Amino acid sequence: MNIFKRIKYFLLGLLSSHIHLYISYMSALIYFSFKPSIKYYAKKYIFMDPLYNFLFLFFK
Repeated sequence: MNIFKRIKYFLLGLLSSHIHLYISYMSALIYFSFKPSIKYYAKKYIFMDPLYNFLFLFFK
């Protein structure tokens, strides 16, 4: 039972991190209306996110 709870909270953490990345990407869209800088800032903040780095190691 404890293992299933851990898995559930891990998946919730993944979901919340993706929502956080999406929000940061949308705020980058608002502040920087031209595309190259959006891509640059999105990459910068995605690689700063530790959970996304953890995912990136597994699904390269």
